[in-house]
Amino acid sequence: MPPENRWIYVLVLAMDANFKLKQKKWKKDTQQELSPGWGYFVQEDDYQTYLKGYITEPEMKHCDSNHSAIDHANIPALKQFAVNGVHLRNLTV
Repeated sequence: MPPENRWIYVLVLAMDANFKLKQKKWKKDTQQELSPGWGYFVQEDDYQTYLKGYITEPEMKHCDSNHSAIDHANIPALKQFAVNGVHLRNLTV
């Protein structure tokens, strides 16, 4: 294959993250999840039962960074934030 055509067969990986997702009012019957269950390889009920055992355990901070999104990722959720640390990966081959 000529070197100038190698870009055609490139592997494209993309990832986006949002460390502070604002709470939005939405109706579950009219809005669908972006990727329902794609990242889970266990039964949802078993996973939720497992998580209940760690509700009071504080999250450890491992990163010492100058990037504010990383530095503030473990700040306790405020009233306007629903969750802390959401990301989505998309793989195109």
